[in-house]
Amino acid sequence: MGTHIYSNLQTIRLLKGISIETVATKVNFSFGHYRRIENGKTDIKVSKLLEIIKALNTKPDLVFGHALFVPLSNIED
Repeated sequence: MGTHIYSNLQTIRLLKGISIETVATKVNFSFGHYRRIENGKTDIKVSKLLEIIKALNTKPDLVFGHALFVPLSNIED
């Protein structure tokens, strides 16, 4: 998968103010495993990616589309 997909997950999560712990819990991943996904250090199945998209309450086209950009001043993680 394109690395922008993983960074888009992080961007969407940060913009919505959702913690890593919250998403990880909803999709039955450990904090560390989910963090590695967002950092693009591990791949996941499409079915699990769809669960993450649902947990973030977002649309797949936002995740799979072009890379999203968030100014560094908005990042708290």
